[in-house]
Amino acid sequence: EGLLLKDCAVLLGASLSNLKATPPSDLLRLSVAAAKCSVIAQPLFEPLAKVTTETLQTWTLDDLSKLLLAYSKSKGLVNDGVLDALYRKASAVLRPQLSQLSATQLLKVLIALGKVPFASSSSSSSGGGASAGAGAEERSETSQTGCAELFEATCAEAVSRLTTLPPPQQLLVTQSVLPLGRGHKLIRSLEQTWISLCETTPLASGNGKDGGGLSADQASTLLRHFLALE
Repeated sequence: EGLLLKDCAVLLGASLSNLKATPPSDLLRLSVAAAKCSVIAQPLFEPLAKVTTETLQTWTLDDLSKLLLAYSKSKGLVNDGVLDALYRKASAVLRPQLSQLSATQLLKVLIALGKVPFASSSSSSSGGGASAGAGAEERSETSQTGCAELFEATCAEAVSRLTTLPPPQQLLVTQSVLPLGRGHKLIRSLEQTWISLCETTPLASGNGKDGGGLSADQASTLLRHFLALE
């Protein structure tokens, strides 16, 4: 069954270039399937990326956030130039609309981009933080830029909304943004926001689900995140 499925995926991948009219919803389903199944990932991810890049301007924000999650699992399966083109187009479409994303959609984008090795590494250098790591060095300068700019813009939007989010989402944002590095301007903004929150919002009782601030366990997790910051 695995061989038959792979053969079908190869045939489909070869024909995708002629299917530019494929609805975004179908392209998303195929991308998510490729992310979940290694048998079809190899033949499908790159052809899908090429077709998808040409149609991203027609995608809904929700579908686009799900697509980025799928491609965060495409490591080594898509040519750098093809993947960079996808991220550049996603950046052009998403950045002007980041403020329109729901909190859930914003977190999806942030988490997806954070899984791309060269996203946070190359962004950190732009803010005066640590130099790009080995994952970034393996990619071309243009490839670093394609994802990094969108990652940094998404981080900025998430940090600006931090005080409006419930504690679990605040911790997710913090964990996702910290890889930018201690010297980055967004990390300084994040630290100041947390200082303000801690000064004005008391710890919640119990598990923190009573609508208050962080629970004791969540506060401990937050402290560990910042202590591990490089």
